[in-house]
Amino acid sequence: MAEATLRQMQYFLAVLDHGSVTAAAKQSHVSQSALSMAIAQLESIFGAQLFVRNKAQKVVPTPAALRLEPHARNALESVDLAHHAIRDERHRIGGLVRIGCLTTLSPSIMPALIKVFFDKYPEISVRILEGSAVELQEKLRGGQLDVVFLYHRLFEQDLVCQDLQKATMHAMLPAGHPRATDDSVFVRDIQDLPLILLDIPPTADSILGILTGLGVEKAPRLRSSNVETIREYIGLGLGFCLTNTVPVNRMSFGGHYVAYVPLADNIPANAITAVTRPGHPTSRRVGIAINVVAENLHDRGT
Repeated sequence: MAEATLRQMQYFLAVLDHGSVTAAAKQSHVSQSALSMAIAQLESIFGAQLFVRNKAQKVVPTPAALRLEPHARNALESVDLAHHAIRDERHRIGGLVRIGCLTTLSPSIMPALIKVFFDKYPEISVRILEGSAVELQEKLRGGQLDVVFLYHRLFEQDLVCQDLQKATMHAMLPAGHPRATDDSVFVRDIQDLPLILLDIPPTADSILGILTGLGVEKAPRLRSSNVETIREYIGLGLGFCLTNTVPVNRMSFGGHYVAYVPLADNIPANAITAVTRPGHPTSRRVGIAINVVAENLHDRGT
């Protein structure tokens, strides 16, 4: 019985990642016919079709391909780790790393991470996906991402997390509010303002849960999944919001100052964390990404 080769697995993942035989062949530096033959050989070996074409002539993975994907990635990552264990450190690190990041957290950590990869590891290809904690962890679980950065309170327990930096909850307040210049503030002291809720699951439920735990029952006056929209609402004096993400620039999109005041209330601890899959080897590329984010957070004192 024929056995699948690492090269066939590489070509299979290239098609899966690029959604196109043409793009996969170009990225793999091989002819389309050679790549198509490798996929056909894999399909023969496993006795299942791996890709179909939709009406837009895009290559779509079958359920069999999605089941094969995590095993293919694990096989290649294990070989990659073996190479790095015996290879001279002077060799450049290459390959693809797929990173997921919470939408609200991404602006504060992804640009700095990408710059380090571009400057120090130019042979590593980086793919970034921004989204909600639920979406990102589902894709991580399914093998479509290698690592996800989010807040610990949003971490799902069947995965593995590594806390990188403590995250402090802040109240976003209009500049003219009496508590806007305080060193810290209790939620009870800002209840005169309506609540504006960051409407991204499960963040919205988490914030409402914190307020309920503090004995504050407030129905949101406004909701938005866009942080910049919320900052503008607050800059205009329309309410307050709770957030863990504090930007260097405190001006809203429309040029209104927004104050970020740490909460003095006793609330559960939180942290920025890196999430990976249990039972899967962590590649050097993922290790580099986690270390760079941790170092940047430490340097900024976030």
